[in-house]
Amino acid sequence: MGKKPTYEELEARLAKAESYMQAIRNGKVDIIVGSEGALAVQLAETQQALEKRTHELAQHRDRLEELVQKRTAELTRTVEEVEQQRKAMMNVSQDLRRVNKKLVLEMEERRQAEEQLIAKNNELAIFNRLAVNRELKMVELKKEVNHLLEKAGQEPHYVIAR
Repeated sequence: MGKKPTYEELEARLAKAESYMQAIRNGKVDIIVGSEGALAVQLAETQQALEKRTHELAQHRDRLEELVQKRTAELTRTVEEVEQQRKAMMNVSQDLRRVNKKLVLEMEERRQAEEQLIAKNNELAIFNRLAVNRELKMVELKKEVNHLLEKAGQEPHYVIAR
């Protein structure tokens, strides 16, 4: 057999039993389970706590759903805006390519025109040199004719500007 409980232990057990009985009378405890270490099960409070947590969980779930929907809408708008900007950039890029192509063609035309002008200018420079040399030769010939006419005692035919 086991050791007999002391008076203090019996008194503590009695106090615990009385608190359980009072809890049962007040409706706070529904059942008591166990013989050694009694466990007071408070079903009503547990049910209320469970319902409260379930309600809170539902509220959190609803709030999360709202947040997810709001964020999804924001992201959808952002994606649409980015897509519009991408399309606009593609259009600008295509426009720039067209303009660049036209500029390259125009530059090539101007380069060809410049080459033609340089060639014409070179031709004109050659013609100018030949014409000036011819005119200088004509002046010399006129001077010579005038000189020969003076030697022959005749009036000079040509007036030569200096």
